[in-house]
Amino acid sequence: MPASGSLGIALGKGDGTFLTQEYVGIGNGAGQIILTNVHGQPATAGLPDIVAPDGSGAVVVLINNTAQQ
Repeated sequence: MPASGSLGIALGKGDGTFLTQEYVGIGNGAGQIILTNVHGQPATAGLPDIVAPDGSGAVVVLINNTAQQ
């Protein structure tokens, strides 16, 4: 069971199934979650990163480091 103030992420295996969901703390009272490419590296261009306010006035940025195939 996830802790309050966490975001569950299930990575795709590329075959239509997913790995076991993992949870990342983003704080209580987090707002809208945005998926966008924020760092623009060529290897991950077009792949979304996760950006979310953490409820304390800060922002959590989870960089997508998966490789395109």
